[in-house]
Amino acid sequence: MRLHVQRIRHRIENQIVMMCSRIQRLIAGTALLCLISPLAAADPADVPERVARAIEDLSHEDFAVRTAATESLKKVGRPAIAPLTTAALGDDLETTNRALQILASFYRLEDEAALDELDTSLERLADSDRPSAARRAAAAIRRQAVGRDRRAVKKLLELKAIIPPNRFASGLRTDLRGTGTIWIDDQWQGGESELKLFRRVIGLTQLYYVEGCPASLDSVRKLEQLIPKSSSQIHRFSVQERGAACLGLGDANTEPVSRGFVIGNVTPFGSVGSAGLRDYDIIISYGGKRVDNFFQLVELIKNNKVGETVEVQYIRLTDGDPRLPRRLQKRQLQPPGNPESPKSEIRTAAVKLKSWRQVFDAEEQARIREAQNRTNTELPTAEPQQGDEGPPAQP
Repeated sequence: MRLHVQRIRHRIENQIVMMCSRIQRLIAGTALLCLISPLAAADPADVPERVARAIEDLSHEDFAVRTAATESLKKVGRPAIAPLTTAALGDDLETTNRALQILASFYRLEDEAALDELDTSLERLADSDRPSAARRAAAAIRRQAVGRDRRAVKKLLELKAIIPPNRFASGLRTDLRGTGTIWIDDQWQGGESELKLFRRVIGLTQLYYVEGCPASLDSVRKLEQLIPKSSSQIHRFSVQERGAACLGLGDANTEPVSRGFVIGNVTPFGSVGSAGLRDYDIIISYGGKRVDNFFQLVELIKNNKVGETVEVQYIRLTDGDPRLPRRLQKRQLQPPGNPESPKSEIRTAAVKLKSWRQVFDAEEQARIREAQNRTNTELPTAEPQQGDEGPPAQP
């Protein structure tokens, strides 16, 4: 009987000790919350010191204290980004884990400057040699890919980067995702720090560096190491140099021809499109110099300035020419009174060179007009209802 009473007494004493311990932890956590919770509303001069104390408590031995510090720092916002980034690079894994958790929670902020600083901090952590911080930061970046892309493209447009309008579904730039190519020319208003924006664009495969761009080419080329190839991309990101003048064409990627090269993707607003050239014409000379491939033409264009007129010789392929793709064999109409298809012939065009920005701006304006016209034609016409004859005629 005595032994049974002793056991009950010991059990009660142990429960009392556990309850006291829990009460102590609760009091400590409550006290910490009382000290830290007004961080966001405190005097700005006191915030750094309080944030530093809260960051120290992220590695406290008491779980309740660590949790209270985490929740308090989440309420601070932008002033905590820099010190949390530094703390995440430390040796304590608990602090790193909680610092990244807090930083990721800041994506709820609506301040554009704060979000830009947050993106930069996470990129710094993702590029660091700290495996735990780099892995968690990269995961946070992936989860916010769409938002990062939209903010980056919006900012790039403000900085006068050229983003072709054909990358957008409506031509009105409402969908800012999936941009494959971007140009920066002499009107680029960004500095070295703004180049980081390009690594946030989803699906970016090529950045065209146009002659006269104020940014350093070496700095731009560093992006080739910073922008990895995603699983949805066929080609790795690259930086391409171009002259100030734009012909407005591409390589048709057809079978090689014995002379010149077959052009494709000719825009009617480009330099050659305005001069009458079209897809599957074969350019054989530019400015009196022989042309055998696309890259040779790219180098020749660099010798000219915007506004100059250059003589271009080309071959116009007509129906029946074996060099014309079979699916396009009957695309050209025969001249009136001539029953036979005309033969391919060498033609000459005086091409007035336009800038890249002139070509893309004209293309965008055309797409906007097309979208507006399509909207107007699709609007239903209101039919008068029976008995609705409108207002009475005025005397």
